[in-house]
Amino acid sequence: MTHRLILAQSEVTANAMGIWLELLGEKSLVLDNDPRRIVWPEPIDHAMVIDAYDALCERIEETARAGTDTISLNRVTVLVDSVNLSALDVVSEGGGWNSLIAMLILSFPEIRWVFGVMTGIGKDYESKEQDRFNQIKQAHSLPSLLTGPRRDPLFDPTGLRDWIRKGTNHELEHTLKDDLRLPERDELAASIEDEKSYAWFHGYAAYRFGYRADVITTWALMKDRFGKKENQGKPHGYQLLLEDMSLNFPDRQAHTYLLYLAREYLDPEDEVEKQGRAHHCPQLDSANDKAETSRCRILITTGQTSQRDNRTLRENRAYLRRKKPGRGKVVLKPTSGLFDLWKKRGLLYRVPRNEPCKRPGNALGFLWPPAPPPSKGSRREDGQQEGGHGAPGRLLLIADRLIERAGVLIGKVTSVGEAVQGAVLATNALELTGGRTPATAIEALSLKHRFEVLAECQFSGIGHHIEMKPRMDEIALETEAISQWFDKPQQQKAALNGEMHILNEVVRLLREHNQFDEERICVGKVRQLHTTLWIRERPYRRCVSWPFIWYVEKLLPSFLSFLLAVAIWLLILTVLFTFVIPEGAASGIPERIVLGLESAVTSFFSIGLPIYHAADADTLPTLPTWPMVWVSSLAIVSGFLHLGVLITHLYTLVSRR
Repeated sequence: MTHRLILAQSEVTANAMGIWLELLGEKSLVLDNDPRRIVWPEPIDHAMVIDAYDALCERIEETARAGTDTISLNRVTVLVDSVNLSALDVVSEGGGWNSLIAMLILSFPEIRWVFGVMTGIGKDYESKEQDRFNQIKQAHSLPSLLTGPRRDPLFDPTGLRDWIRKGTNHELEHTLKDDLRLPERDELAASIEDEKSYAWFHGYAAYRFGYRADVITTWALMKDRFGKKENQGKPHGYQLLLEDMSLNFPDRQAHTYLLYLAREYLDPEDEVEKQGRAHHCPQLDSANDKAETSRCRILITTGQTSQRDNRTLRENRAYLRRKKPGRGKVVLKPTSGLFDLWKKRGLLYRVPRNEPCKRPGNALGFLWPPAPPPSKGSRREDGQQEGGHGAPGRLLLIADRLIERAGVLIGKVTSVGEAVQGAVLATNALELTGGRTPATAIEALSLKHRFEVLAECQFSGIGHHIEMKPRMDEIALETEAISQWFDKPQQQKAALNGEMHILNEVVRLLREHNQFDEERICVGKVRQLHTTLWIRERPYRRCVSWPFIWYVEKLLPSFLSFLLAVAIWLLILTVLFTFVIPEGAASGIPERIVLGLESAVTSFFSIGLPIYHAADADTLPTLPTWPMVWVSSLAIVSGFLHLGVLITHLYTLVSRR
């Protein structure tokens, strides 16, 4: 059920906004104690904004939940009486009401915000900013409640939250003279699916890598975004398209065929020419490079159609190969998680050129992880030192609120939508810190990956085996970037501690969801981190015990590696025994090799002296020689070591649930 709230600065404007609730078919406001009506009449200055923010957050969250544990996705709308879009930033000291609204918008990404009166853009602004202002005004005005389908605000498809980030960055640079820059999402993606779980999952994949994303799960919204007659021939504005092949929207009209991407196709069953997806949505016609301008169009499908020869998939694949500009690709379900999905799209290992960002897969212009702090002696033109520890207080306040909300949600996740919702809260909190408050940033990063793993584990559309190595690489990269804000001697230790903390939480979730192989991979990484920290505490340990620890760590992750190591040891011991067997024990080289192999096998596996099975074994010299003692001791010790590793592997396999 849809919930609509009113947030106003006076009783008069609140009552005026209440008329819109009646127009939308809701009950009239009860003026005295209606929880849908939130009024803050007091003036908001620098000292009051924090109290107002906390109080309004509590009111909005309590009312939006409507008695449930969480705020429902795409179900809550807040009607605000007025706002100045040019003043929507978080850090401005004189922002007053507008800064407060900006803080609330960033704190509740799953809520749709609509404004009664919008002002702010003047003639001195660039045309690009003016166009964006017009788009936001159209999407967040009161008439938008009555016209057009609803767009899910979770991944910021209209760019309202990104607009606030840009305004905040402007204030940070020009007013506060702070070098902190919040990451901005300039590019837009569309996740087109008739199954909401897939739509949210793919939409979040785009969002985490730096895209804003539209979640399109109805035919009405798809027609609105790609099929309006007045927009034919115009670019649709999306840089990334993620589409399902079989779109069975519940509101799709009869005889509307979307299986084929082309404008027209020949139906193989009745040999009749029919109209395909591009006919109904002209802006998705990849043959028209003026309308379909995405750089990447991905068709995500199970690959199963009614035709036995899979003709539909072959024709769609050929159609995407002819796409200009950009490229098209087919990805088959199921994938092995978020990173595998991005890798199969060919995007994971692409680092944008001329971008000061090391994380693979990011959208163009999305700068994350944050840049390292300026050098200690770096100063601005006014003589003040650049940078400084910690994010501005209001950004940290919002990040704490987002982390608090995500922390409450983490134990109640039962669906992909809830996991994705929590991941967005944690991702936004992480980005708002800019990595400058390491403890808060590490906590947000931990929550982000825990929610992502929950989404992967609980989603039946994901394969059982989840891709873990790219996730561990990303955790290492981001913890290293965050730890740059510690004192230099502590940076590596802080990065290792943060990485181990996050992986331990991920291991716990993997164990709870019986992801045995993924758990073992993460445990191996945690073991390496623990060893590194242990050696750093006492540097002499590196010379004394590091080779032994390194070797054991190589044996534990894979049973195949263990068997290969045993084979190599047997080969080495065979060679050594062949040379140290006393003269006269064998009559020729082949016989010495056989005795050497027998000595190696029996000594290694029995953890004792060599045992010989030959009839004349009693004739072998029984008095030990120093070379024989040395090689036998080596075989016994190595056999004992590998027996312990074997027991560990067997226990791990037996205890697998």
